[in-house]
Amino acid sequence: MNKIPHFCTNCKIKVHSIDELLFVEETTTKGFCSEKCIMQFYTPYLSFFSDLEIKFKESLETDEFEDYTDMYSDPKLLSEVTDLPDETFEYKDEVEVSYHLHVKYFAKEDIYYIIICTHYDKKPAFIYFKLLTKNLKLVEKYREYFDQSVLDSSSSEQGLEAINIPDDTLEDLEQKKSEHLALLIERRKNSDIPFETFNIYDDYLSLTLDDPDQVFHFEDEVGDKLTNYIKTFKKAGQEFYYVVTCSKVEIKDKELTKLALLPVISFPSIDKELYKHYAIGESKTSRLKN
Repeated sequence: MNKIPHFCTNCKIKVHSIDELLFVEETTTKGFCSEKCIMQFYTPYLSFFSDLEIKFKESLETDEFEDYTDMYSDPKLLSEVTDLPDETFEYKDEVEVSYHLHVKYFAKEDIYYIIICTHYDKKPAFIYFKLLTKNLKLVEKYREYFDQSVLDSSSSEQGLEAINIPDDTLEDLEQKKSEHLALLIERRKNSDIPFETFNIYDDYLSLTLDDPDQVFHFEDEVGDKLTNYIKTFKKAGQEFYYVVTCSKVEIKDKELTKLALLPVISFPSIDKELYKHYAIGESKTSRLKN
């Protein structure tokens, strides 16, 4: 007999046995007394993923809308997406909560079916979001958002070491950082945001990589392929933009080859002339305000 009682994660009602609780995540720290409580608990996440769709469509400058009501209500189609997806991606946040993306292409209808869900017992359990679309660029948005083979923007040196980045790659990265820091010092004005205050803008690095206004792919002076991520923000009433320059490298981890996104340099700025030095190359998105 368990000495400490169990309670519903949502309504906190006491249950007599853990067998009375419903679980929809691999972690058993969240248990619910009913499907109603499950829905109530996850409602903010439903709103988040709904808003994410809007942001992605805005970034692609599309207001695509087609009536797929019949397809959404078809359980056979949904079961194919849950049980036989063409692709799956898992995103784990800072506290190891997992979010799963399933992508299925239906050739006959020439349409992609996407779901975002939890997994329990290695199978889809609770569905946060469903999307049917013919827009491949929109599908790519979701793939990029959930693909953790590309390192999270907040990766620290400890995180980089955790995936066994070779020493020569780290040395090349440090050299690249020195080169681009020298360029930044040369280009920036004294009236710009001071270097000594950059640390208070650290949180904007991950925000920029997660949802950039603009992305530029380019080659630097020595021919290395880099990517600039740029996003505008407002802090204490002052508008500024944040730039993150990244290098993509292939990392061999055991038998797998992963694509790692390694930040080279990042900084905030209010100088529009400096911005022009980083808005170069092939542009992928464009939502910056003039």
